[in-house]
Amino acid sequence: MKQTIAKYIQSCTQCSKFNITRRKPPGLLQPIEPPNEVFQIL
Repeated sequence: MKQTIAKYIQSCTQCSKFNITRRKPPGLLQPIEPPNEVFQIL
């Protein structure tokens, strides 16, 4: 039944038209600088 529903959703034009992504696109990774002193960041 799960496969049947998945196939229907993929082939449904209204589902594909109105099913927008609600997530932000992944961004670039940013390096984290090491602390200068011991216990600087807890």
